[in-house]
Amino acid sequence: MNWQNMSYTLLLLVVFIIALFLAGIAWRYRTARGAKPLATLMLALVVWSGCYALSLTSASLPAKIFWLNWTYLGIVTIPTSWLLLALQYSGYDGWLTRRRLLLLTLVPLLTLLVIWTNAFHELFRSDAVINDLGMLTATKEPAFWLHTAYSYVLLLLGTFFLVREALRLRHLYRGQAGMMLIGALVPWFGNVLSIFDIIPLSDLDLTPFAFLLTGGVISWCLFRYRLLDIVPVARDTIIESMEDGVMVLDAQNRIIDINPAACVFIGYTARDVVGQPIRRALSLYPELIDRYHDVTATRDEIVIYNSGQQQSFDLRISPLHDRSGCYSGRLIVLRNITRLTQATRELYQAKEAAEVANHAKSAFIRNMSHELRTPLTAIIGYNDLIRFQAEQLELMDILSDAERIRVASANLLGLINGLLDLSRIEAGKVEIIPEPFDLTELLDEVATTVEPLALQNENTLRITASEDLGRLYTDRTKLRQILINLLHNAAKFTNQGQIELAAQRTVMQGQDWISVRISDTGIGIDPEQMCNLFQVFTQGDATISRAYGGTGLGLALSRHFCRMLGGTIEVASQPGSGSTFTVTLPAEIALPAGSSKGAERMLASRTAGSGV
Repeated sequence: MNWQNMSYTLLLLVVFIIALFLAGIAWRYRTARGAKPLATLMLALVVWSGCYALSLTSASLPAKIFWLNWTYLGIVTIPTSWLLLALQYSGYDGWLTRRRLLLLTLVPLLTLLVIWTNAFHELFRSDAVINDLGMLTATKEPAFWLHTAYSYVLLLLGTFFLVREALRLRHLYRGQAGMMLIGALVPWFGNVLSIFDIIPLSDLDLTPFAFLLTGGVISWCLFRYRLLDIVPVARDTIIESMEDGVMVLDAQNRIIDINPAACVFIGYTARDVVGQPIRRALSLYPELIDRYHDVTATRDEIVIYNSGQQQSFDLRISPLHDRSGCYSGRLIVLRNITRLTQATRELYQAKEAAEVANHAKSAFIRNMSHELRTPLTAIIGYNDLIRFQAEQLELMDILSDAERIRVASANLLGLINGLLDLSRIEAGKVEIIPEPFDLTELLDEVATTVEPLALQNENTLRITASEDLGRLYTDRTKLRQILINLLHNAAKFTNQGQIELAAQRTVMQGQDWISVRISDTGIGIDPEQMCNLFQVFTQGDATISRAYGGTGLGLALSRHFCRMLGGTIEVASQPGSGSTFTVTLPAEIALPAGSSKGAERMLASRTAGSGV
């Protein structure tokens, strides 16, 4: 083997090593589009260069032919891999169905079959001999030219897709396509020089070196442009189809990229404005140029008039920097928020109208409640006088009617008081007046108040309280009203059952809390009605209202008061199995600064409770 042959063999070994290295790198990115065809192409080059080197180093003609035949395992694979890589890069990988892949591999498989059986028909090569340089020379037969034509077709198709992609892409990604084109054209020159005997060393195949350069270029694109991580198809799929307008400006405020939505906004096509100053592109909106000419980062809402119509846009400007961190331009994103702005304006107007109506309703309720309370007080007073005289004269019929008037008046007075409380809460005029008191005493007082109502339905009222309840510092009146409302409901919806009032003191996150549980064995609550349980003027259903009475204010007021005292009210119930309401409050209320009218009143309450 002469020095020329040896030098060429060493170069093939270098190709072998580098191609194997590049195949490994491409395989690391195998989840990315185009990575697997690139890895296959490099492995094919490994087989080609390795077997070709063994063919050069072989001394006998059969050994040279044997290893030369094996080179075609890589040679027939490279054009197919190159086409697959180009298709995936340009976004046409959906065209690659299983049937078409089988058709693409059919010709390479037939070529290998013809090559390995060439000794019987010599359709691929003939007159193979070893020349004076120790290299194999042969006459190229029709099967060889068919294989070459098919390979050129695949290479040409791949190059076509790359050229088409390069012309379609904007400036931002043309560097990728340009490098891919260089990689596509180099093997053409190497293969043409070798096949058509254009250079003196025509017996040597220069194509492996050309494809090594191709693999190197593509791999450099992989590192430099992150070719397999961010393909231009993703840019076109997302940016071009966005409803938001996107413009990219360079450091000289020239438009270097723009999507169709932004073209609609400025009234020009991309061909008209790419490469032009932004001032010329936005000539219809000079006020925007003056306001944001030197702004590199902002988010603002702008209003423009287009064809006599007012439109609102959300404007975002972000700076762009190159790899060295230097300022290289700006990204401008425009989102049309006209409908959103209009809907927000209508919602705000509706909210304002609702608040006005709510204030009017609250004022009406307050006025009517005051107007009703005055004659109602007189009715209750005169009714008490009639009852007293009827008892003295033992007029039972009149006494029975007077009792009905008393019950109806009491219910009406409770409704009026509830409406007044609700209107004060909505108007923000309800004050929290905390004071220290003993919880056990309050529970006994509440039980004494509610016990007559419980006995009306033959219910049993039981109080279960732990011994360490101690004293509370909260609004005693509102807590009392909460418990009376809940016990009143329990007694009303329970017949010949049990009602339990249980309380305990716990410590959570370093703070003392009081938990009061009121449970009954009454009719319970349907799960579908739970969501409306605490709504004003709402009860379980119409049949409950007719059978048990009530206005639906008690639970709504109780929840309002619980929240004002810094606590919560929860309910658990099953139809026919009773209900359990749990009130959880802090043992010492924490009022915001300035929320209580008269801090000296709070201080006086604390002092009185401590016995000072």
